[in-house]
Parts: sequence; structure tokens; C-alpha cells
Amino acid sequence: MIRFLNLKNQISEGKNDFAFFDTISDTILTFGDENVFSSLQEFEEAYKLSYMNEEGGTRPLSRFTSLIPDDYFN
Repeated sequence: MIRFLNLKNQISEGKNDFAFFDTISDTILTFGDENVFSSLQEFEEAYKLSYMNEEGGTRPLSRFTSLIPDDYFN
């Protein structure tokens, strides 16, 4: 199971940092050599770099973005 990690104001004050945790492997997921993101755009770019060449990927982008609360960046 994938979990959204709310890191807002925990790493840098005033930043909406976040990450994703995989409960099966007990690891914070890495995308494009990054595992903490401060914007949806930053995450989407890293995701595309990570999954661009993966055939039959089992984790579509929506699997992650749907976990981010609607008001997270407000």
C-alpha cells in the first residue's frame, strides 16, 4: 500500500514538502533520484523520468496524485 507523507513545514519552514511511503517494502519511494517534493509539478516531472521507459507499469501517476489532499497546497 502506498501512503502520502505530509512533510509540510517539517523539512523547510513554509514549504509544502511531501513524499510517498510503500508499506510493503517499508521504504520512502524514489522518483528521478528524489524522494521529497515541494510541488505537484516537481513530483510529476520526477515521476515521468522514473516511469518513462517502464513497460506495463503497475503504478500510474494517478495512483500517487489521488493520495494528495485537495487542499494540501493552499
